[in-house]
Amino acid sequence: MGGGWDVSEEVPRRVVSLSPLVTETIFDLDAGDLLVGTSSWCNKPEEARYKPKVGSYTELNWKKLEELEPDLIISTSGAQMKVYEELRAKGYKVYVADLPTSVYDIFDLFYRIGGVLGRYNEALKLISRMEERFRKAIKAVKYPEFRTYVELSLIHISEPTRLGMISYAVFCL
Repeated sequence: MGGGWDVSEEVPRRVVSLSPLVTETIFDLDAGDLLVGTSSWCNKPEEARYKPKVGSYTELNWKKLEELEPDLIISTSGAQMKVYEELRAKGYKVYVADLPTSVYDIFDLFYRIGGVLGRYNEALKLISRMEERFRKAIKAVKYPEFRTYVELSLIHISEPTRLGMISYAVFCL
């Protein structure tokens, strides 16, 4: 679905992210300076913890949001569609990022968010680095005779991973 923002519009300067996935992506694109607010669930990277909080994943503090005067709010599809509709009804410009369902969807997310934020080059560099890490991880896995579940974090290599943190179950053999 990804949409709600015309990339021909001026590049936003004041962005609110309502999703941890989107917030991490914005920082990974070196665009954290554009973030003026996030949801209370956005706590990675460390800098995200200090951004003003506009509510939870599905409930917003409308007064706080209004005070931040965002050019653009980025939400995700799925559970946030009700929030998207409320934001549009109140006149906010909103971009809905599709939730990735594969590793290549993650790369697509980087490219789309990079495009919306005017950071295409950064997005292409990030995608290239992630593809290389993914290829190395695939080569390192020896295919066992039994079923295996492997979860990779392509960005936060030194941290434990959990689903929803730009990490993906890679193999279910």
